[in-house]
Amino acid sequence: MAKVIKQNQNAQENQDAQAMAGASGESIDQIREILFGTAQREYQSRMGQIEARVAQNAAEAADRLKKLEETLLGRLDRMSKDFQSSLDQLSESLRQAQAEARSELKEAADDLTDRISEVETRLGGELREQGDSLRDDIASLRTELRDAERRLDNEKTDRVDLGNHFLEIGRRLSGEVVSLPTESCVERPRKVKSDAKA
Repeated sequence: MAKVIKQNQNAQENQDAQAMAGASGESIDQIREILFGTAQREYQSRMGQIEARVAQNAAEAADRLKKLEETLLGRLDRMSKDFQSSLDQLSESLRQAQAEARSELKEAADDLTDRISEVETRLGGELREQGDSLRDDIASLRTELRDAERRLDNEKTDRVDLGNHFLEIGRRLSGEVVSLPTESCVERPRKVKSDAKA
């Protein structure tokens, strides 16, 4: 019986101790709440606001960065297309200029070839005509020379007539065109009549 009472007393003491411990813990929390509760809540509120602002700023910065990246990529794409278009136009202009230059050079070469052919043809014709004329003149002179020789042989032409014929042949060979004289160009020496009575 004494043991039971003792056990009950011990149990009661334990309960009282637990109650006191609980009461003291609650009082510490209450004291802490009184001293630091408002400051802690304000701190947590501020930290939450700061975190929200940081998250918002990060999201805005990411959005701006994305828009800037898209803008730059768009500009680069347009610049690349414009550059390629300008390069294509320049290449086409260069091809056209080369084609025009080749065409003009070909026309100039053809024109020069035609002119050279015309000059060669004209000069060839003139040379042939001059050669034919020269051959005709030489043949004519040879004929006249043979005729003159025959006349000299047949008629026993004197020296003055022979000199005139040679002068005529010389003139023709030098390019002067004169007709054969009907009379002697060189005066014949006059015979001095001897006075029989003198």
